[in-house]
Amino acid sequence: MSPTTFLIQCPITHPRKITCVFLLLTVLSILLFLSHTQQSTTALLAKVPPWTKMLHAEQPMAAQEILTVGIFPNSEEAGIFTPAAFSLFITLDQTLQSFARVTSTSPQILANDYLAPGNIDLATPGDLGAVTLTPFLNATLDVPQLTEATVQQALQSPLLNNIFISQDEKAIALRLPCLISGKTQEIQQQLQHAAINQDPQAVQLLFSGLSFARENFFREMEKNTLPLMCASLALIVAVSLLTVFASGYSCIFILPVACSTSLTLALQTLVQLPAGLFSFTPPLIAACTSLLFSIWLIATLNSRLPEKEKHPSFIAREMKILLPQLWLTSLASAGALLCLCFSSLATVRFLGFFGAISILLAFISSVMAVPATFILLPPSWRSVNKNQNKISKGLAVLAKHTTQSALPGKLAYICANHCSLTVAAHILFLVLGMTGIMLLTINATPVQWYAKKHWIQTANQKIIQHFAGVDQLNLVFSANVVATRSINEARQWLSTTLKNTFDDAPSFYITLEKDIEQTVDHLHSTTEFSSRLTSLWRRKMNALHVEDDVQINHWSIALDTLAQLDNEKQTFLKPAVLAYLADLQQFLEQLPEIGKTLSIVDIVKSMHQALFEGASEYKRIPTTIGSVDQTLAAFKEKRPTQHLARFITADATKTTLTLYLKNSSARSIEAIVQATASYFKTTPPPVPLDYFWTGSAYGFKIWNEKKVLSLILWSTVGLITGCLIFSFARRSLTCGLALLAVIGYPLICAYGICGLIGMRLATVTMAAITILFPVSFCLTSIMLHSAGKKVKEYGCCQDNLQEQLTATYFPVIWSVAAVISGATPALFSAYYSLQTTAFMTISFMFMQGITFFTLLPLLFNLLESRLFKKELPALDEAKEQAAVTADWKDSMDETAAHLSLPADTASVSELKDVFAPQKNTDTT
Repeated sequence: MSPTTFLIQCPITHPRKITCVFLLLTVLSILLFLSHTQQSTTALLAKVPPWTKMLHAEQPMAAQEILTVGIFPNSEEAGIFTPAAFSLFITLDQTLQSFARVTSTSPQILANDYLAPGNIDLATPGDLGAVTLTPFLNATLDVPQLTEATVQQALQSPLLNNIFISQDEKAIALRLPCLISGKTQEIQQQLQHAAINQDPQAVQLLFSGLSFARENFFREMEKNTLPLMCASLALIVAVSLLTVFASGYSCIFILPVACSTSLTLALQTLVQLPAGLFSFTPPLIAACTSLLFSIWLIATLNSRLPEKEKHPSFIAREMKILLPQLWLTSLASAGALLCLCFSSLATVRFLGFFGAISILLAFISSVMAVPATFILLPPSWRSVNKNQNKISKGLAVLAKHTTQSALPGKLAYICANHCSLTVAAHILFLVLGMTGIMLLTINATPVQWYAKKHWIQTANQKIIQHFAGVDQLNLVFSANVVATRSINEARQWLSTTLKNTFDDAPSFYITLEKDIEQTVDHLHSTTEFSSRLTSLWRRKMNALHVEDDVQINHWSIALDTLAQLDNEKQTFLKPAVLAYLADLQQFLEQLPEIGKTLSIVDIVKSMHQALFEGASEYKRIPTTIGSVDQTLAAFKEKRPTQHLARFITADATKTTLTLYLKNSSARSIEAIVQATASYFKTTPPPVPLDYFWTGSAYGFKIWNEKKVLSLILWSTVGLITGCLIFSFARRSLTCGLALLAVIGYPLICAYGICGLIGMRLATVTMAAITILFPVSFCLTSIMLHSAGKKVKEYGCCQDNLQEQLTATYFPVIWSVAAVISGATPALFSAYYSLQTTAFMTISFMFMQGITFFTLLPLLFNLLESRLFKKELPALDEAKEQAAVTADWKDSMDETAAHLSLPADTASVSELKDVFAPQKNTDTT
């Protein structure tokens, strides 16, 4: 038995079994999705976010996702710096410490240099060469004056001001760099639990960050996927009851739609891909495709089957005509989506592969479940029962006047006979659409996936209002190094330079020369020689009394001269380079997108001030490399090594400038990047420097852009591929070009509408184009198939065009109304990404309907000879029927015996007519 015969025979011969099988598959798939979706989400979130792969490999710390936790008082009058709040800080710090260490049961989740009250040391003024470090959480919490002094001291620190403590002193923010993906939800739960146990009324914890927003989105979609789809299905049923005269048969599509959608969700769950952004698209493709296929089948069977009859032979005959059309539509749609598998991004490849599978599942479920259900339902459901109540009768009358109205046919007739006016109107729409596309921006971060009133958006906005920002953008500078001297060359150069420098202090030079002779023995590395000599001379300088200015100055000059040995490795210890970075920071902080900048310059200035007993005039960059190195050495004491490593490398050849963003959208980041490039052109650095951008916000922007470009490229290739498949199957290049115009024109107009109204599209909205492929292919196939039949009946498109189109548009109107109603629940969801996708789908279906009612009749009228085949003479048909061989008659007898149909449903001659290899009645 061939696959075609199997797909036609099984639903007719075993309708109850087929229906039960699809019902069972639907239930099992839903149970599988519900039982494994949490595990799939956990497995997906445990992987590194895809945008971190776009970051520079030389800065692994910049790839760490930062979780920002804002701590706000429930009562603004009480403030955040109270004894009760400080007690809560200690409790929260104990919880964070458990995440920052490795245990036998769990790995380290947070980096050791996280920013929290228990992890901060304040640099207080001290003697020259020494800095006193005071913990923020000290033992003076019960004394308001000392607490206020501690807070003011923290506000004066550039490392804490507006980053850890808000400028208005009403909130603090924890900055938690995560080492492992998928753990932000766990951190949130533990911190909230600790806060509630301590004092549930004391403070309010708000969480924000790119990874946190992404993880929360997937967790919420675990619970909201099935309710959203059920709401869409219920609305489709309600709209179908209003648009279909035979309201009983309007619900037949429920089984194939539910089955194909649930099967797609279950398959994605098995490969650990939960319902989220792109993984939410294949189930929608399956739902839309099976819905349109089912509508096509139901409309055809319901209109051609005699009332109160359901002959299996008639259904088989119609299915034999429709099956090639459905298969061609599925093949073209799946071929178009498979082109996405050639993308370099795994996300786009997944979308193309599972999208193609979902279309095949929709095809199988529709061609098998619809005929089986059609046979099982009683024929009385196809008409309005006289015993129906007034509401049911009223709905039936409304549906009849809506879908069987002559208005669509009149509109199509007018457009077809007013070619110039119709073409001019569509050209105007096309120009507006292309203008809107030029204004279109893909400008949605994970935080912006949510609606404005969602608690994620509210928390993010409140943290930004009180602090410099949530997300960070890192600008990494690197020096162009030169070849390193050998140890003998370094010794000779240092001795000569020191002799010339201390010509007026020969005794001091003799001391230096002895140290050089003693240090250089048994060493083979210039780096080791410089490091040991630096440590020795620094110890000698620190041993001096603070009032011995002459000797301190001599030792500082000697250290500065020694530092010149490693100039190629200490570029960012040079005062001139640090001054250039300070000027760049001042320029960037004037941009509205940036709340604050932080670099090694801020550390050097604050530590230099602390070294000189806190005098305000010393809050500046030191004048020598040795002094800069000394300030950094003081900063390293009692601090995690990662803290300084985030700003400068050990050899001082790379440094990072951190920008706290008020707005992390792609447009804001692009403005910052362009402003920085312009500054470098107008104000060149004192030494050759290279720079690159990094950070999770920048990585997401780059990943987003690549994904959008890949979607546009391979979707275009897929659209052309699908049209070529249509052209090849119908042996008409004109058909493929017409299909390309019918699909491309509504797409341009729909995206143009989004651009004209200023809508910010999410990446998933761009992926909506994959949903629209099968919708467009299916609707166009319906039109071609129906118009072909009418052309065969009436003779040509010009004759009785209005009557032809009036009868043709019923399945199209039903399909457009069903898809629009199915997308409507997403408009009212809590996710901006789904709202924009729904709006995009509705706009496309609206423009698709206008295209079918106005532009397609014009194409039918102009391209009739190329779109529709001419009928063969009756004599040729008779000869073709007479050519059937005796072998075929025998095979048909066996097939009829195998079907075992009831005696009153079909005869052997009817079955021969059904499966005979007669000329295809479809003239398209």
